[in-house]
Amino acid sequence: MAGQFLQLRDEMRGECSAVRAEIRDGDAALGEEIRRGDEETRNYMRVLHEEVIARIATIGEGGSPPKPKPKARR
Repeated sequence: MAGQFLQLRDEMRGECSAVRAEIRDGDAALGEEIRRGDEETRNYMRVLHEEVIARIATIGEGGSPPKPKPKARR
């Protein structure tokens, strides 16, 4: 009986180690996928930012000068 228990314990230890290794591999792959997605998002945000800056500059070039504010009466 004790021999069977030891054999079961060894089998379970091996299986748990295999499961932990699979989880580690999955975590590493998921982390890499997240990093790629983050980089893609940062690139897209830069493009949008540059586009907005260009649009603001265009609006500023073509607009009329700001009107002077009237002086407050006392």
